[in-house]
Amino acid sequence: MAGGLDGWYPRGNSRLLDQIAGECVVVTEIPPGIRPTRQGFLARNRLIAALSGGTLVVEAAARSGALNTASWSLRLGRPLMAVPGPINSALSESPHRLIRDHEAALVADANDAGALLTPVGEHVELPGVKAVRELDGLDPELAAVREAMPSRGDIDLDSLSVASGRSAAQCAAALIRLDMRGLVQQTGPQHWRIRRPRHPAGAPAGG
Repeated sequence: MAGGLDGWYPRGNSRLLDQIAGECVVVTEIPPGIRPTRQGFLARNRLIAALSGGTLVVEAAARSGALNTASWSLRLGRPLMAVPGPINSALSESPHRLIRDHEAALVADANDAGALLTPVGEHVELPGVKAVRELDGLDPELAAVREAMPSRGDIDLDSLSVASGRSAAQCAAALIRLDMRGLVQQTGPQHWRIRRPRHPAGAPAGG
């Protein structure tokens, strides 16, 4: 707190502060009877940086008090992070400057922050990047045949051979393997078409 504990500030947060005081702890360096002052807010910022595992600046204007907290975080050796925002927003000015000047690490989501706050020696498992297309990771020969097929309608084996630059025998072998993977389907003798992947009910198809 930026003032004494005998008066909540801002008063509109009294219910929230009562709950925090009842379940956790409220801290200040200011004696009772002292209202919040500029020096009190600066002292509060130092306590915030000291009691936290790191500081994350989400939005802050050019002269925001969050910069004081960020400065204390750096002086205390705590991780300093910042979230980039719209370039035309005044509240993005400080996060962008911290990132630009290499004072803060760019954080895109909670996983990024968690990785930076993980103690040295411990390993944090970040989510992997999921394939955005069903052909990602597919054998190049299979992918070449599959991508040579029209997005709509079917294609005969000879036409597919010309379109893919593979022999008819190579295309036939690839089509069998693609069929086993559920990526194509046979529509008639020597005719094939793309099989669209099935998505769980309610799940959108990736684009």
